[in-house]
Amino acid sequence: MNRNTKTRRVSPVGGGVISSWRQRLHVAAAMVLMLVGMLVPQGAWALDEITLDGKTFCVLRSSSDWDAFCKKVEAAKNGSAVNAIMAADISTSTMCGNSENSLFCGIFDGNGHTLTVNIDKVSTDYIAPFRYAGYSATFRNLHVKGKEIGRDYVAGLVSRLIYKADHQVTFENVWVSVEMVIWGEHDCCGGFVGSCSANTNIEMKDCRFDGDMVSNFPEDRAAFISGTKATLNQRCIYENGSYSFNGDESMNWIDLEEWSGQDHCISAHDWLEVPYEYRNITDQNIVISKMTEAGST
Repeated sequence: MNRNTKTRRVSPVGGGVISSWRQRLHVAAAMVLMLVGMLVPQGAWALDEITLDGKTFCVLRSSSDWDAFCKKVEAAKNGSAVNAIMAADISTSTMCGNSENSLFCGIFDGNGHTLTVNIDKVSTDYIAPFRYAGYSATFRNLHVKGKEIGRDYVAGLVSRLIYKADHQVTFENVWVSVEMVIWGEHDCCGGFVGSCSANTNIEMKDCRFDGDMVSNFPEDRAAFISGTKATLNQRCIYENGSYSFNGDESMNWIDLEEWSGQDHCISAHDWLEVPYEYRNITDQNIVISKMTEAGST
Protein backbone atom coordinates (compact mmCIF):
# COMPACT_ATOMS: atom_id res chain seq x y z
CA MET A 1 0.00 0.00 0.00
CA ASN A 2 1.77 3.13 -1.22
CA ARG A 3 0.79 6.60 -0.09
CA ASN A 4 2.65 9.90 -0.01
CA THR A 5 1.84 11.88 3.10
CA LYS A 6 3.19 13.93 5.98
CA THR A 7 3.69 12.63 9.49
CA ARG A 8 2.36 14.13 12.68
CA ARG A 9 4.49 15.97 15.22
CA VAL A 10 5.13 15.40 18.90
CA SER A 11 5.33 18.55 21.01
CA PRO A 12 8.71 18.78 22.77
CA VAL A 13 7.57 21.66 24.98
CA GLY A 14 3.91 21.20 25.75
CA GLY A 15 3.91 17.43 26.13
CA GLY A 16 1.99 14.72 24.28
CA VAL A 17 1.02 14.99 20.63
CA ILE A 18 -1.62 17.66 21.04
CA SER A 19 0.36 20.57 19.58
CA SER A 20 3.81 21.69 18.50
CA TRP A 21 5.61 24.96 19.23
CA ARG A 22 4.01 26.35 16.07
CA GLN A 23 0.69 24.49 16.60
CA ARG A 24 1.13 22.27 13.55
CA LEU A 25 -0.14 18.72 13.67
CA HIS A 26 -0.17 16.25 10.80
CA VAL A 27 -2.30 13.14 11.29
CA ALA A 28 -2.60 11.84 7.74
CA ALA A 29 0.16 9.26 8.20
CA ALA A 30 -1.54 7.87 11.29
CA MET A 31 -4.69 7.25 9.24
CA VAL A 32 -2.66 5.52 6.51
CA LEU A 33 -0.95 3.33 9.08
CA MET A 34 -4.28 2.32 10.64
CA LEU A 35 -5.44 1.20 7.20
CA VAL A 36 -2.25 -0.80 6.73
CA GLY A 37 -2.87 -2.53 10.06
CA MET A 38 -6.40 -3.47 9.03
CA LEU A 39 -5.62 -4.67 5.51
CA VAL A 40 -2.28 -6.44 5.75
CA PRO A 41 -1.84 -9.61 7.84
CA GLN A 42 1.23 -9.58 10.09
CA GLY A 43 3.62 -12.50 10.44
CA ALA A 44 5.57 -13.18 13.62
CA TRP A 45 8.71 -11.42 12.32
CA ALA A 46 7.34 -9.83 9.13
CA LEU A 47 7.36 -6.08 8.79
CA ASP A 48 4.75 -4.23 6.77
CA GLU A 49 6.06 -1.45 4.54
CA ILE A 50 4.62 1.83 3.39
CA THR A 51 5.85 4.46 0.92
CA LEU A 52 6.03 8.03 2.20
CA ASP A 53 7.38 10.83 0.03
CA GLY A 54 8.93 8.29 -2.30
CA LYS A 55 10.79 6.37 0.44
CA THR A 56 10.01 2.91 1.80
CA PHE A 57 9.42 2.68 5.55
CA CYS A 58 9.05 -0.33 7.82
CA VAL A 59 5.90 0.06 9.93
CA LEU A 60 6.52 -0.55 13.66
CA ARG A 61 3.60 -1.41 15.94
CA SER A 62 5.15 -3.56 18.68
CA SER A 63 8.35 -4.65 20.41
CA SER A 64 8.50 -7.60 18.01
CA ASP A 65 8.41 -5.17 15.09
CA TRP A 66 11.21 -3.18 16.73
CA ASP A 67 13.31 -6.37 17.04
CA ALA A 68 12.67 -7.23 13.39
CA PHE A 69 13.63 -3.69 12.38
CA CYS A 70 16.91 -4.03 14.34
CA LYS A 71 17.63 -7.27 12.47
CA LYS A 72 17.09 -5.51 9.13
CA VAL A 73 19.53 -2.76 10.12
CA GLU A 74 22.06 -5.42 11.16
CA ALA A 75 21.63 -7.30 7.87
CA ALA A 76 22.05 -4.14 5.76
CA LYS A 77 25.68 -3.75 6.97
CA ASN A 78 25.66 -0.01 6.11
CA GLY A 79 25.01 -0.88 2.48
CA SER A 80 21.54 0.64 2.37
CA ALA A 81 19.40 2.82 4.61
CA VAL A 82 16.59 1.10 6.52
CA ASN A 83 13.76 3.55 7.26
CA ALA A 84 11.06 3.06 9.89
CA ILE A 85 7.89 4.78 11.10
CA MET A 86 6.06 4.03 14.35
CA ALA A 87 2.34 3.29 14.27
CA ALA A 88 2.04 2.83 18.05
CA ASP A 89 3.91 3.42 21.29
CA ILE A 90 6.59 0.74 21.74
CA SER A 91 8.63 -0.56 24.70
CA THR A 92 11.96 -2.32 24.20
CA SER A 93 15.21 -3.42 25.82
CA THR A 94 16.91 -4.06 22.45
CA MET A 95 19.45 -1.64 21.00
CA CYS A 96 19.53 -0.91 17.25
CA GLY A 97 22.78 -0.71 15.27
CA ASN A 98 25.19 -2.78 17.31
CA SER A 99 28.47 -1.84 15.61
CA GLU A 100 30.07 0.67 13.26
CA ASN A 101 29.64 -1.95 10.52
CA SER A 102 25.88 -2.24 11.06
CA LEU A 103 24.87 1.25 12.12
CA PHE A 104 21.51 2.93 11.62
CA CYS A 105 21.73 5.40 8.72
CA GLY A 106 18.12 5.81 7.62
CA ILE A 107 15.08 7.85 8.68
CA PHE A 108 13.38 7.02 11.96
CA ASP A 109 10.01 8.75 12.22
CA GLY A 110 8.26 8.40 15.58
CA ASN A 111 5.06 9.73 14.00
CA GLY A 112 4.18 11.36 17.33
CA HIS A 113 4.60 8.14 19.33
CA THR A 114 6.75 7.21 22.34
CA LEU A 115 9.63 4.74 22.42
CA THR A 116 10.13 3.48 25.98
CA VAL A 117 13.50 1.87 26.69
CA ASN A 118 14.61 -0.33 29.58
CA ILE A 119 18.31 -1.20 29.19
CA ASP A 120 20.34 -2.48 32.14
CA LYS A 121 23.97 -3.20 31.19
CA VAL A 122 25.98 -1.75 34.03
CA SER A 123 29.38 -2.97 32.77
CA THR A 124 28.80 -2.17 29.07
CA ASP A 125 29.78 0.91 27.05
CA TYR A 126 27.66 2.49 24.31
CA ILE A 127 24.14 2.27 25.70
CA ALA A 128 21.18 3.88 23.89
CA PRO A 129 18.13 2.91 21.82
CA PHE A 130 20.37 3.44 18.79
CA ARG A 131 23.81 2.19 19.73
CA TYR A 132 25.58 3.27 16.53
CA ALA A 133 24.11 5.64 13.95
CA GLY A 134 25.42 8.14 11.44
CA TYR A 135 25.98 9.05 7.79
CA SER A 136 22.64 10.69 6.88
CA ALA A 137 20.58 9.35 9.78
CA THR A 138 17.45 11.36 10.59
CA PHE A 139 15.37 11.19 13.78
CA ARG A 140 12.07 13.06 13.86
CA ASN A 141 8.65 13.33 15.53
CA LEU A 142 9.70 11.12 18.42
CA HIS A 143 9.45 10.96 22.22
CA VAL A 144 11.92 8.68 24.04
CA LYS A 145 11.53 7.80 27.71
CA GLY A 146 12.46 5.02 30.14
CA LYS A 147 15.67 4.08 31.96
CA GLU A 148 19.19 3.08 30.92
CA ILE A 149 22.04 1.81 33.07
CA GLY A 150 25.52 1.59 31.53
CA ARG A 151 29.19 2.34 31.98
CA ASP A 152 30.35 4.97 29.46
CA TYR A 153 28.97 6.57 26.29
CA VAL A 154 25.40 6.36 27.59
CA ALA A 155 22.81 8.46 25.75
CA GLY A 156 19.08 8.98 25.57
CA LEU A 157 18.94 8.40 21.80
CA VAL A 158 22.30 7.61 20.10
CA SER A 159 25.41 6.44 21.93
CA ARG A 160 27.82 6.89 19.01
CA LEU A 161 27.50 8.96 15.80
CA ILE A 162 29.75 7.98 12.90
CA TYR A 163 30.94 10.51 10.33
CA LYS A 164 30.71 10.15 6.56
CA ALA A 165 31.89 12.87 4.17
CA ASP A 166 29.18 15.14 2.73
CA HIS A 167 26.51 13.69 5.03
CA GLN A 168 24.50 15.24 7.85
CA VAL A 169 22.78 13.72 10.88
CA THR A 170 19.45 15.41 11.67
CA PHE A 171 17.34 15.59 14.83
CA GLU A 172 13.99 17.32 14.33
CA ASN A 173 11.07 17.54 16.73
CA VAL A 174 12.55 14.99 19.16
CA TRP A 175 11.90 14.91 22.91
CA VAL A 176 14.10 12.81 25.21
CA SER A 177 12.99 12.10 28.79
CA VAL A 178 15.23 9.11 29.57
CA GLU A 179 16.75 8.49 33.00
CA MET A 180 20.44 7.57 32.54
CA VAL A 181 22.51 5.95 35.29
CA ILE A 182 26.18 6.20 34.35
CA TRP A 183 28.81 4.07 36.14
CA GLY A 184 31.87 4.94 34.04
CA GLU A 185 34.51 7.37 35.23
CA HIS A 186 35.84 9.33 32.29
CA ASP A 187 33.94 9.10 29.03
CA CYS A 188 31.19 11.00 27.28
CA CYS A 189 27.45 10.83 27.96
CA GLY A 190 24.68 12.95 26.48
CA GLY A 191 20.93 13.39 26.60
CA PHE A 192 20.72 12.92 22.82
CA VAL A 193 24.21 11.79 21.73
CA GLY A 194 26.86 10.17 23.92
CA SER A 195 29.80 10.53 21.54
CA CYS A 196 30.56 11.29 17.91
CA SER A 197 33.48 10.73 15.57
CA ALA A 198 35.52 13.69 14.32
CA ASN A 199 33.95 15.98 11.70
CA THR A 200 30.40 14.73 12.24
CA ASN A 201 27.90 17.25 10.88
CA ILE A 202 24.85 17.61 13.16
CA GLU A 203 21.66 19.60 12.56
CA MET A 204 19.18 19.86 15.44
CA LYS A 205 15.95 21.84 15.72
CA ASP A 206 12.75 21.82 17.76
CA CYS A 207 14.16 19.41 20.35
CA ARG A 208 13.92 19.03 24.12
CA PHE A 209 15.77 17.16 26.85
CA ASP A 210 14.06 16.78 30.23
CA GLY A 211 15.56 13.49 31.36
CA ASP A 212 17.82 12.62 34.31
CA MET A 213 21.55 11.90 34.47
CA VAL A 214 22.89 10.13 37.55
CA SER A 215 26.67 9.72 37.86
CA ASN A 216 29.43 9.77 40.47
CA PHE A 217 31.81 11.20 37.89
CA PRO A 218 31.15 14.58 36.25
CA GLU A 219 33.27 14.45 33.09
CA ASP A 220 31.82 15.16 29.65
CA ARG A 221 28.12 15.09 30.52
CA ALA A 222 25.79 17.15 28.32
CA ALA A 223 22.07 17.70 27.84
CA PHE A 224 22.27 17.28 24.07
CA ILE A 225 25.57 16.39 22.38
CA SER A 226 28.75 15.01 23.91
CA GLY A 227 31.77 13.85 21.94
CA THR A 228 34.78 14.95 19.94
CA LYS A 229 35.11 17.46 17.11
CA ALA A 230 31.94 18.13 15.15
CA THR A 231 30.06 20.73 13.18
CA LEU A 232 26.94 21.63 15.14
CA ASN A 233 23.93 23.74 14.25
CA GLN A 234 21.13 23.98 16.84
CA ARG A 235 17.89 25.93 16.53
CA CYS A 236 14.98 26.12 18.93
CA ILE A 237 16.06 23.59 21.55
CA TYR A 238 15.20 23.50 25.25
CA GLU A 239 16.58 21.62 28.22
CA ASN A 240 15.20 21.32 31.73
CA GLY A 241 16.87 18.08 32.72
CA SER A 242 18.06 16.86 36.11
CA TYR A 243 21.77 16.20 36.70
CA SER A 244 22.79 14.27 39.82
CA PHE A 245 26.54 14.84 39.94
CA ASN A 246 28.92 17.60 40.94
CA GLY A 247 30.46 18.80 37.73
CA ASP A 248 30.31 21.12 34.76
CA GLU A 249 27.21 19.87 33.00
CA SER A 250 26.24 21.87 29.92
CA MET A 251 24.06 22.02 26.82
CA ASN A 252 26.83 20.43 24.73
CA TRP A 253 30.17 19.04 25.84
CA ILE A 254 32.07 18.93 22.59
CA ASP A 255 35.27 20.17 20.96
CA LEU A 256 33.60 21.92 18.07
CA GLU A 257 35.24 21.81 14.67
CA GLU A 258 32.85 24.52 13.58
CA TRP A 259 30.05 26.20 15.51
CA SER A 260 27.48 26.91 12.85
CA GLY A 261 25.30 28.58 15.44
CA GLN A 262 22.91 28.36 18.34
CA ASP A 263 19.62 30.08 17.63
CA HIS A 264 17.05 30.31 20.44
CA CYS A 265 18.63 27.56 22.52
CA ILE A 266 17.05 27.76 25.98
CA SER A 267 18.04 26.29 29.35
CA ALA A 268 16.36 26.00 32.72
CA HIS A 269 19.87 26.27 34.23
CA ASP A 270 22.38 29.08 34.65
CA TRP A 271 24.91 27.78 32.12
CA LEU A 272 27.51 30.21 30.79
CA GLU A 273 27.44 28.83 27.25
CA VAL A 274 23.77 29.87 27.00
CA PRO A 275 23.10 33.56 26.24
CA TYR A 276 21.90 35.37 29.34
CA GLU A 277 18.40 36.02 27.98
CA TYR A 278 17.90 32.27 27.41
CA ARG A 279 19.07 31.01 30.82
CA ASN A 280 17.07 30.07 33.92
CA ILE A 281 13.79 29.74 32.03
CA THR A 282 11.35 27.23 33.50
CA ASP A 283 8.02 28.80 32.56
CA GLN A 284 6.73 26.80 29.58
CA ASN A 285 4.74 29.76 28.28
CA ILE A 286 7.94 31.80 28.03
CA VAL A 287 9.69 28.94 26.25
CA ILE A 288 6.88 28.65 23.72
CA SER A 289 6.87 32.42 23.23
CA LYS A 290 10.60 32.47 22.50
CA MET A 291 10.33 29.54 20.09
CA THR A 292 7.47 31.22 18.28
CA GLU A 293 9.50 34.42 18.13
CA ALA A 294 12.24 32.44 16.35
CA GLY A 295 9.85 31.39 13.60
CA SER A 296 10.64 27.70 14.07
CA THR A 297 9.91 25.57 11.03
